[in-house]
Order: sequence, then structure tokens, then C-alpha cells
Amino acid sequence: MFDKILIPLDGSELSESAIPYVRDLAARLKAEAYLLHVCPPGHQHLVRMHSIYLNYVAESLKKEIKDLWGIEIPKLQAEVITGEEPARAISEYVQKNSINLVVMTTRGASGIRALAMGNVADKVVRGLGIPTLLIRVAGKTPGPQKKGLIQRILVPLDSSEASKIAVPYAVDLARKLQASITLFSMAETIYARNLDGMNAGVGVNWDEIDAATLKYLEEYLQSIENEVKSQGVAVEHITKLGIDAASEILELEKKIQFDLIIMATRGRSPVARWAFGSTAEKILREGQIPLMVIREAGN
Repeated sequence: MFDKILIPLDGSELSESAIPYVRDLAARLKAEAYLLHVCPPGHQHLVRMHSIYLNYVAESLKKEIKDLWGIEIPKLQAEVITGEEPARAISEYVQKNSINLVVMTTRGASGIRALAMGNVADKVVRGLGIPTLLIRVAGKTPGPQKKGLIQRILVPLDSSEASKIAVPYAVDLARKLQASITLFSMAETIYARNLDGMNAGVGVNWDEIDAATLKYLEEYLQSIENEVKSQGVAVEHITKLGIDAASEILELEKKIQFDLIIMATRGRSPVARWAFGSTAEKILREGQIPLMVIREAGN
């Protein structure tokens, strides 16, 4: 599913924090890795310097893969290109080289609009129709150096087909990385759905409705768990009644040592009614672990 991985680098330690993830993914997935630097037209006199830097990073990455995993990946390419708008240049590069995963960094709690290279990653996530892995970095903390960075994957779902598009990606990664999956879904409590109307639901047994909603969600996640388990992947599921899906996911992130969250960027459900676009952004803004966003086709 991921056989061509791109990491845009701008020469900063922040952008380089994503390299260990590219290292592990390229090695375990036996994927090609592409290192890219977009040089503004006014910086043409620096192209050679940028090329030297990028080639050095590429050689270091190749050595790390060999030392840690004992293999050589099919292809490792470093390239400096010229572009007035980095996001557009990255998009064109992705299309030209049939890239199917982009890995970029974001600084701590600053959110998707304060990523390395300004708002480039924001435009990449919103503009490309391929998965994007966003690595959160707090302060000047260097990226992790150990191998096998992804062992436990969290997949939030809202019972819609749109959110379910993240599942095949999680299964493929879990199988190849020998990782486990935790499926999570929150049923929005009936109290939350009636906060705007004080008399709404008068005479209705709200607890009974919540119990039925939670039961439906349990059955839904159990069915997906069974599908995933049949593919040889260790999996479990967690359901909860709540008000705000993003807050519940962030709390779960604090309680359990997940290494990666994979979720769709859009998706609505008549049961949970999450807006996955805003949910994903809140998780990115306030969370700590890497987030892979999968765009719903056509959006």
C-alpha cells in the first residue's frame, strides 16, 4: 500500500525529526524513499549547497537502514527542485513520482497551521489525495533514534463508511510492522445532542437511548475487529459514551502508550455525528504522537 515515501526537508532540525519514521517505514515496507528540498527561484545560488546537504542526509539514512535493519531499500533518491510555492512543487513531485505517503513534521501544540516550512504541510494535507503522516515535535527535541517506532496503532472511527477508510491502511501497516491495532469509537450521549433545547426529549428515557446507542457501537466495532483479526493482526476495541470525540481520543492517548493514530479527515455518522476534519485538527493541535490522516475520496 505504501511503496513510495516522500519526506520534504527544509534543512531544519524540526523537519529532520521525521527521518527516523521514514527510516523504519521504508525498511519494514521495503519501500522507496524520496528526500526533497524545494528551493525558491531567488535562491538558485544555494542549490549546490542544498544538494550537498540532501545527499549527506540520504547517505546517513541509507547507513542507518543498513545498520539497524540489515537491508537496503529498493531506491533512495535525494533531489532539489525549484519552486515558487513549496506546496505546489511538492504536489507536482508527488504526482510525477507516484508517491503514496508523505511524511512531515509539526511543532508540538502549534497545530496544523504552524508546521515546518510555514503552512506548507497544511496545504499538502488539504491538497493531496494521499495519506500524510504528521510527526509532532515538542521544542527542540530530536526525533527518536530507536528502531521499531510503531508498535501500537489507534484507529478512531465514527461508524460511518467515510471514517472506515482508515482501517485498510492500519491493517496493512500493522501486519508489516508487526504492530497491534486498537479501534476506538465514541457514541455521543443523548444529553449532548439536546443541550440546545431545554425541553427536548422530555418524557424520554435518555439512559435507555444511550445504552442502545452504545450497544450498536459495540456491535459495529466488534464486526470490524473480527475482520481485522481474520487478517492475522492483533486487535481490540474500545467504546465510550461522551460529548467530544477529540477530547476522548486525547484522553485515551494519555492513558495508553500508542505510537501512531490513523484516521480519516472527514466522516459523519447519524449515531456519533463527529466532524472528522475538525476532530483530526484538534488531535493534531493538542496531541503528542504521530498522526496519519487519510483523506476521504473526493474531498
